[in-house]
Amino acid sequence: MADLKPTGKNLFKNSGSLSINMMGTLGIFKFSTVSDSNVPSGQALVCELTEFSPSFSTTGPYFLGSNYIDKLSVGDVVTVTGYVKASKKIKANSIKYEFLDASSDVSEFTTTWQRFQITGAVKRVGSSRVAITFYAANSEWEIGDKIYLSSPKIELGTEATPWTPAPEDSLSGGGVLI
Repeated sequence: MADLKPTGKNLFKNSGSLSINMMGTLGIFKFSTVSDSNVPSGQALVCELTEFSPSFSTTGPYFLGSNYIDKLSVGDVVTVTGYVKASKKIKANSIKYEFLDASSDVSEFTTTWQRFQITGAVKRVGSSRVAITFYAANSEWEIGDKIYLSSPKIELGTEATPWTPAPEDSLSGGGVLI
């Protein structure tokens, strides 16, 4: 893959003010947000496991594709970054980027913020199979365990740049929509 100059423009809408409306899950999670000065956006989405369900054995929480997929075309080369941590050390299976048909090689979610990153060509757009899913080793989860997600960024190009809100997230006064 040839190096493509990054645009720096975040294509992930509302990435600085994550909410339950951006998430899906096959487990049963309670979602909330917290302020956190240790991540670029200053906010994190908390996904707390409240009960097990049969479908939880194959996935975890995920960002819905509606947050970004309308800005991508098949063949676009993008770099995806963000931050993840957990309430305890939990073995991770992977972070799956369904629209890229790719996974990152994450071995565990820890109690400190980790930046995840992957670059690839967009393989699919539309409404199905375009999520960013956080797969944990489900045998290690207990009721009350949490995974924290923050500052996602999707940008055209092969280089990651520091997190910024998407252009449509900015108010005319320069603030970020909350």
